[in-house]
Amino acid sequence: MGDNRRETRTKRMKVHLTPQEHEWIKEKMAQAGMTNMSEFIRRMAMNGYVINADQPELDEILRLMRCTGNNLRQIEKHVRENEPEHMPEVEQMLRNHEEIEDTLGEILRILGKLS
Repeated sequence: MGDNRRETRTKRMKVHLTPQEHEWIKEKMAQAGMTNMSEFIRRMAMNGYVINADQPELDEILRLMRCTGNNLRQIEKHVRENEPEHMPEVEQMLRNHEEIEDTLGEILRILGKLS
């Protein structure tokens, strides 16, 4: 399906809703961070879901991951120079951090494809 935003939409669909259904849809649309009801309903109809991957919480998680990675690298340098007997523990922390970063990156890639 190409980029539908560039195509002229000539077909119209009509849906009848109860007042409660209409309010529910408006609430779901707001939760998804959308303001265009046509776009919201179109995405829901075509994809079965709407995911708004542009969330400040995700940006904060990425920021915290970068800070943690920097801190771990500083700890690694200190331990390597002053307490090399503890390097296996530090190396394990670095591997764990890298695994978390990789998993988070994969989640964000998937969300990016869905939004």
